[in-house]
Amino acid sequence: MKAIKLLLFFVATATMMTMSSCSKDKEDNSLAGTKWQLVNEQDATYYGVKVIYTVTFGQNNEMTFTRNVDGTDFVMKGTYTYKDGEGVGLLCNEGDTTEYRLTFKVNGNTLSLNFSLRDIVMTKVQ
Repeated sequence: MKAIKLLLFFVATATMMTMSSCSKDKEDNSLAGTKWQLVNEQDATYYGVKVIYTVTFGQNNEMTFTRNVDGTDFVMKGTYTYKDGEGVGLLCNEGDTTEYRLTFKVNGNTLSLNFSLRDIVMTKVQ
């Protein structure tokens, strides 16, 4: 009888430990309301013209990535997830339904965005 009680105690303890370790991790929303930018006067990717890269993060995990290439805006919008200094954005070009996966890392006032097989390093402006 003691063995059965001891076994039930261990099963109950293991169950409680398992239940407490399955809690969902809370997402970090510390990027909400921030804006990041890089002004490249002669961007080699765009044949030496001026390009302004801007990323903004909204209050409800919205993300906007804008490339102003020699005065013309190319805008991508979507959502992002962020935790422990790293994030993933799932964005579409305006007027398109093809979704692109962009990854980024934040270190202080610097955001490094991986886009189109290259890293674009931006500074926090807001």
